[in-house]
Amino acid sequence: AAESLGVIGLERSVPILKRSLDSDPAEEVRGTCELALRRMEEKASRGQVSEAPSGVPSPFLSVDPALPASDVSSIAQLRYRKNGKDSIPSCISLLQFADNASVLSYFRKVLLDENESLYKRCAALFALRDHGGKEAVNAIIASLGAASPLLRHE
Repeated sequence: AAESLGVIGLERSVPILKRSLDSDPAEEVRGTCELALRRMEEKASRGQVSEAPSGVPSPFLSVDPALPASDVSSIAQLRYRKNGKDSIPSCISLLQFADNASVLSYFRKVLLDENESLYKRCAALFALRDHGGKEAVNAIIASLGAASPLLRHE
C-alpha cells in the first residue's frame, strides 16, 4: 500500500507514510515508506509530470518505487544530497563522467554500497535495468546478495 501511495503522490498521504516509517515494526514496511516519501520528494522537486526523469519512459513501461537515476541531473543530485537537501544545483550533469563505463561503474558502486540509502540504491538499480548490457546485468546480479530484503525484491 505504501508503494502505491508514493506512486499516486498525494500530499495527504505523507502523514501516514511518516507515521509508518517511524513506528512500524517491519523493516520492509519502513523501507517501503522511505521509498514512497523520497519518490514523492524527488518528483515534486523536479516538477515532474512524466514517470521518467528524462521524459522518456522505461523500456519496461514500469512504475517503480524509486525514480530511475537515468536522468542526467538526478544522479548528481542523488550523489550530493545531504541532510535532506540538494547541496548542488539540479543543472549538474553526468557529463562529469568520461564515458559510459564510468557511469555504469558509479551506478554499480551505489547499488552495492550497504551504507547508501535504499532510495539511492533502488534508483541506481532501475537505471542499470533500463540501461541494460552485460555490465549492468552483472551489477544487478551482484545486488542479489544485499542485506536489504526490499532491494533484493526489486
